[in-house]
Amino acid sequence: MYKKLNIFLLLLMCVVVIALAGTSIFFQDSFRSLNNQYQDTSKNYTTASQSLQRCQNTLNEKAEKLNSTSLDIRKYDELYTQKTGELDTTKNKLLETDAHLKEEQNLRQKAEQNYQQALIVQSQQKQQISQLSTDINGYKAQIDQLKLQLSSCQAGN
Repeated sequence: MYKKLNIFLLLLMCVVVIALAGTSIFFQDSFRSLNNQYQDTSKNYTTASQSLQRCQNTLNEKAEKLNSTSLDIRKYDELYTQKTGELDTTKNKLLETDAHLKEEQNLRQKAEQNYQQALIVQSQQKQQISQLSTDINGYKAQIDQLKLQLSSCQAGN
């Protein structure tokens, strides 16, 4: 009976050792599978983390560019407002200058007309002077002739 009991215990120990070895192999495979899943998940996490960091950097760069662009737009708005004011001022000055030039042009035209009229009057006066000069020369000739006649009359008397 002890022999059967020893064999039974030996068989029981073999079954326990085999069960323990099987369980150990099963858990080792399960652990290896879980470890591989963990490593894959860790790689995916690292890749996603790096991708997130790149996206965050890109977002920060775009935000800086947007802020810079916004500042540029404000500068251009201020410059536009300033230049619009300067343009209005220049336009007003130009309109004033244009009005002044038109006034000066009207005065010049009036002066030109007056000058032309003066030239006509001068020409008429020159003709009149020439006519009067001719008349004076004619009268002088008549006076000389009458003086000769008078002196010949006085000498003959």
